[in-house]
Amino acid sequence: MTSSSVGTVAPGDEPASRPRKILHILNELRFSGAETMLACAGPAFTAAGWQSHILATGDLIGPFAPMLAQQGYVLHHIPFAKKPAFFAQVRRLIADGGFDVVHIHSERAYPLYALLAASSARVVRTIHSTFLFNGLLRLRKLLERLFCRWLLNVTFIAPSRSVLNNEQSRFLLPTRLCPNWYDDTHYRPPGPAERAAARARLGYGPDMLVVISVGSYIPLKNQDNILEALAVSGEGRRLCYLHVGSHTQADAGRSLAATAARLGLSDRLHCAGESGDVRAYLWAADIFVMPSLWEGVGIAAIEAMATGLPAILSDRPGLADFRAMAAEIRYCEPDAAGIAGQISALAALSEGERQQIGEGLHQAMRRHFRIDNGIRAYLDIYQEQR
Repeated sequence: MTSSSVGTVAPGDEPASRPRKILHILNELRFSGAETMLACAGPAFTAAGWQSHILATGDLIGPFAPMLAQQGYVLHHIPFAKKPAFFAQVRRLIADGGFDVVHIHSERAYPLYALLAASSARVVRTIHSTFLFNGLLRLRKLLERLFCRWLLNVTFIAPSRSVLNNEQSRFLLPTRLCPNWYDDTHYRPPGPAERAAARARLGYGPDMLVVISVGSYIPLKNQDNILEALAVSGEGRRLCYLHVGSHTQADAGRSLAATAARLGLSDRLHCAGESGDVRAYLWAADIFVMPSLWEGVGIAAIEAMATGLPAILSDRPGLADFRAMAAEIRYCEPDAAGIAGQISALAALSEGERQQIGEGLHQAMRRHFRIDNGIRAYLDIYQEQR
């Protein structure tokens, strides 16, 4: 077998009886929503009597793997291939592992994973995004979902009302709403000294206004329009853009740096890359912007607002859901003019006024997305009778 175990549950963490076992199936393990959720929940799942495993199916196991291993996950890696040998290896892992639950997080090949697991385990599938499939692809996805729901008894989970509504209307799929969560002990507003230290580390002076986004540089995240907004904003050179996450698209030959150079903004762009300490960058910033064309729920937005940052979000599925939870959020059309208008409105406020907005957002995130709420909802589903 080509799978490899990379982490183990720490001795002494196991309950007296045999722990129940769960296998999460993902693609490459990256700095993204599902992985960060699992990482902060690892100790809680262990304490509840679950031994957690993860199967990564990307070409590489992924840069986030060490963080998951540190939180008690047993990691396996079987690179995806459209070959019988790949699915035979996955089936062997499931059969040998004795898993009580198999939780599928990837859209790719999920009906086959469900078919391999359904005879021996409860199968759960979280739909992490608003999939706007149309035409023949929509028909295929509809049939896949109905096959898994009605013949394999797969429980489908949506992390937001937008995803749930899309699955019900587009694919006729009964779906359970289980909100995502964030590490509410880690993501909190900084004290004055902590904020000053974070800004000093990155070289931001007291007069600089730092706009931050978090997420991979891909078309649906729409980060180029943040730079376009800086170019048309009236805030001038005091306004800069801090991006946390991968900032190139090697296959498309595109990068944020190239866009900044085209707009004459190279000196106002700071690409931090992927980071295991996103909070340090959020603490240094003044305004969070997420102009995505759509999201599943936007965990990066939750984490940013939890640190007390005023937020500008696009009025699109997965982000518009926050509207009913926090009146302080600024919404915009995901274009340069819409983003620039909201940046200017927040820039016109005093730092104290922005902090007051941020405190309201911090409290709203704790009410709706604290970690124990989400874990309790998942455990309730895991423990249901098949």
